[in-house]
Amino acid sequence: GGRNIISGINADGVRISGSNTNRNEILGNCIGTDVNGTAALANTYAGIYISSAAQYNKVGNSTAGGRNVISGNGNYGIYINGTSTSRNDILGNYIGVDITGTAALGNVLDGVYICDSAQYNRIGDGTAGGRNIISGNNYNGITITGTDTSRNDILANYIGTGTGGTENLGNKRYGVKIANFAQYTNIGPGNIVAYNGNALYPNGIYVNGSATLYNSISQNSLFTNYGPGIALADGGNAALTAPVISFADYNLTSGNTVLAGTTEPLSSVEVFLAEDPADSSGYEEGKTYCGAAAADAGGNWSATLSGLASGKATATATLSQNTS
Repeated sequence: GGRNIISGINADGVRISGSNTNRNEILGNCIGTDVNGTAALANTYAGIYISSAAQYNKVGNSTAGGRNVISGNGNYGIYINGTSTSRNDILGNYIGVDITGTAALGNVLDGVYICDSAQYNRIGDGTAGGRNIISGNNYNGITITGTDTSRNDILANYIGTGTGGTENLGNKRYGVKIANFAQYTNIGPGNIVAYNGNALYPNGIYVNGSATLYNSISQNSLFTNYGPGIALADGGNAALTAPVISFADYNLTSGNTVLAGTTEPLSSVEVFLAEDPADSSGYEEGKTYCGAAAADAGGNWSATLSGLASGKATATATLSQNTS
């Protein structure tokens, strides 16, 4: 009932900017859509623009009434940039989908774009109530980029699906892109990253650049992206070598499977069950998190896991917060 319709503006829909512009809340609005929240009525630029050291502002909250629909805008859904633009929360919004959360209504560029030294911002808070649906956008679902753009969190969002976590509403490019010196991003736990990408931008999560380091990817569900779920390019995440699974043994009595392999010494390994046991495409994704193991000084690891009686197992490795 308190909803504002903030649309059709030849600029940003909402702008929060400047030092000490703090602790403002944007709750329950349609930004870039018509009054029904089902068709685009674009703001020319971003739906919401937060910049120039604005801090502790909230876009949405963990309640249905606080949810913003930020869709159909002329470039980004939400754009956060600038030194000391920090500790802003994006919680519980629909970004690139309509008011039902089940149909695409993409922003022209990325759903969320964080850049130019913005730090400590959160996309989701790890809870179901704080989950953002970031799908249907014409570029990436989320991009984090630029020198000193660091320590931003992406937690328990649906990126490429609707509210059920299964609908095909993929972002047209990467689900998540980390690039150009961005560091210490936490992706997960709890994100679903699915149905994203195309032949040129195929990955669920893409980490690019030799100084793009310490970006951890943990306990997410990746499936049915155009290409491999996670890709490192041009030295991203220190070009950490992916782990190898070289042994599998299922115990019929206990119902457990022992997996073993090799990876970078002293790294941590997470094991997943892929979506389709019959998949022979070579696209390595992990839909269901099954458990973790620690590699020894020789790089050897093993894990005893349930839920892997059959199927295709995949794994990630993390060392010094770099994930492969």
